[in-house]
Amino acid sequence: MPDYKVTLSMRDAYARETTRSAIINATDPVAADVAVGLWVTDLQASTELQIFKSVIAVESLYAGAPAAGANKDEGMTLSVLLVDGVKKASIQIPGPVQSIRNPDGTIDLTDPIMTDLLVNYTNGNIRISDGEVVGSYIKGTLDV
Repeated sequence: MPDYKVTLSMRDAYARETTRSAIINATDPVAADVAVGLWVTDLQASTELQIFKSVIAVESLYAGAPAAGANKDEGMTLSVLLVDGVKKASIQIPGPVQSIRNPDGTIDLTDPIMTDLLVNYTNGNIRISDGEVVGSYIKGTLDV
């Protein structure tokens, strides 16, 4: 299956923007767009920033607004084990929602928001770094 590079554009409550990119493995542009749509739904649940655009082969705009107080300077880093069981990588997501934050500065990886998000990476549709598939979460922490 061909690879499609996708870039998501996100906005915080102060109108500042940031982007996140990934590689999509899909049979065609339509399938890639479906995979990105599913990823956006789950990723949006994990961040207070508004995901307002993705670019694959075409641009898609997403309705909505950033959550009150959403701040792109806040973030979380998810440490992951790649599917090979040896290599580790990290995924950084800006503006994590309050409901997944633990008092000790970690991220609740068992929260349904986070388990739904993980499926996007473990099913091989959303790949990170140089196109590698995530096997599991190791830990999640708030960025300081």
